[in-house]
Amino acid sequence: MNRQKHIMIFIVFVFFVLIFEVFIKIDSPAFFDEKINDLKNDSLLMESIGGYQKYEYSYNANQLENDTLQFQIIIYGKSKKLINKGQAIKNESNEWEIINDGLDVQE
Repeated sequence: MNRQKHIMIFIVFVFFVLIFEVFIKIDSPAFFDEKINDLKNDSLLMESIGGYQKYEYSYNANQLENDTLQFQIIIYGKSKKLINKGQAIKNESNEWEIINDGLDVQE
């Protein structure tokens, strides 16, 4: 009985984690996935950081209500990290598009 209880708790935990991940992605602007894939597909950039390991991105959620959004994407490699900072604006279709960004490789 105790084993079944642990299995059930684990299944519920996994379910909530998956739901949470879906809601996080729904709220995030769509350009993040495209930009991250573009960076990951650049073989020279990935080689310069020792290959792709993981990524994270951040932005101020309060800015989503405005027309300008500051953001940061960090891609971690084995030896270095790639930092992409930029600014996006909402276009006429109310979709976010990057207007400027810059890359920096750090130890």
